[in-house]
Amino acid sequence: MAPAPLTDHDYRDDFITGIRAGDRRSPAQWMRAITEQAPQPMRFIIPIGWRVALGLRRHLSPDNVFGLPVLDSTADRCVLEGRSARVTFHIVVTLDEDNERAALTTLVRFENRLGRFAWVFGGPIHRSFAPHMLRRAASSRPRRTECAISAPEVASSGGSPPEAHS
Repeated sequence: MAPAPLTDHDYRDDFITGIRAGDRRSPAQWMRAITEQAPQPMRFIIPIGWRVALGLRRHLSPDNVFGLPVLDSTADRCVLEGRSARVTFHIVVTLDEDNERAALTTLVRFENRLGRFAWVFGGPIHRSFAPHMLRRAASSRPRRTECAISAPEVASSGGSPPEAHS
């Protein structure tokens, strides 16, 4: 059974967009489009914020997305995980069963006061960047070179994907 996204989070947001007819990208392909095809200034600023404010180090590898490990990748969702001494966060892309809507969900658990304090400043930037990145991904054409992402099998006590809220 695949691991569930964070259930004991301190912060959650959901952004939803429509999917163009004929767009058959997987959640993993959506995740790559959201993160790796974001405007260059965002691709530059986000890792700096993660490192400086949240204490997170990215690990660049073909198996990771935007330097984050893939916790879970299925036909209807893809979950990335970031961990540091300050925060644990999951970035989740979920497609509805009719492939008409994509949801981008962020779940953050503060591991200490420094993480909570950092989010006071990082949260507004995140809430500005995330919907823009999702809309941009929705308007982009799927790349032929995109491929599915496989996550390692990890035992879990169960759970369900986050509910999408508008």
